[in-house]
Amino acid sequence: MEILQIEDVSFDNQKMNVCFSVDSKDIPLYEYAYYVYYNEAIIERHGYSPIKTKNTCFSFEPIESGSYSFRIFIRLNGKLIAHQISPPIHLDLRMNEQVETNFNAEKVYMNDVPLKYILEDHSTISDRLLVVFAGIHTREFQGGRGVFNYYRTLKHLKVNKLFLLDDYQGQFCYYMGLIGLMILKERLLLCSLKPRISYRYRRIKLLQ
Repeated sequence: MEILQIEDVSFDNQKMNVCFSVDSKDIPLYEYAYYVYYNEAIIERHGYSPIKTKNTCFSFEPIESGSYSFRIFIRLNGKLIAHQISPPIHLDLRMNEQVETNFNAEKVYMNDVPLKYILEDHSTISDRLLVVFAGIHTREFQGGRGVFNYYRTLKHLKVNKLFLLDDYQGQFCYYMGLIGLMILKERLLLCSLKPRISYRYRRIKLLQ
């Protein structure tokens, strides 16, 4: 069994809380340190502190939107014996919320609006980049979340591929954010009115 286990990384009340456990009877002899990663780069290094209980937690206050992860180090008698990095957590601090991802390959680019993407790197054998936009599926029209399209279809192509998810606050938006949602709502409204407008027009023609 592993000595170190990261139990939880969460975001609440503008702070990130990290909890880990150490599986050992000699807790007072252990020390821990940790690094903070922002968009896969180290931004803070915290030196060793004594571990007082089996379960230990610390907090971190992020100041920019982006992807955060933590690498925890455990040492005994001055010797490093374990280390582990947490899965990344994507934060949109403008909205004060965590941006969820569905699988490991999915990443988030933070700007005014979080953009989810998948990047397949084949740079060792190709200098081409294929950018793949999402289509619109029945699932999205029925209220489902957006999905990455053509991922399996293009799997055999050994070029660099960038898949972009069409998603704004859980809805597809033609990659236009709020404006796209407004256009979508107008089109849906017109679609719902069209049969009634056509029926009334036919009645007027008959009355004439």
